[in-house]
Amino acid sequence: MDDQAHLAEHIESIATRTESASERLATALLHCAWPGGSADRSEPAGLEWVRRWGPATMASGALMCSCAHGRCALCN
Repeated sequence: MDDQAHLAEHIESIATRTESASERLATALLHCAWPGGSADRSEPAGLEWVRRWGPATMASGALMCSCAHGRCALCN
């Protein structure tokens, strides 16, 4: 089966699906994706991964102004 025929088959399947069949499919997908329900959005292993590999914060000391007036872009 070529790609276009395969795509057409999927579109026809979706177009002819009943509302109850769509609800059953959505429930099955939800159960597979989030076994604890839709509120189950975090995994301990995922949280640990984010802690280790997530965006790092840039910590730096306070910058000191060295201008004579104390009104430079750094001060304000």
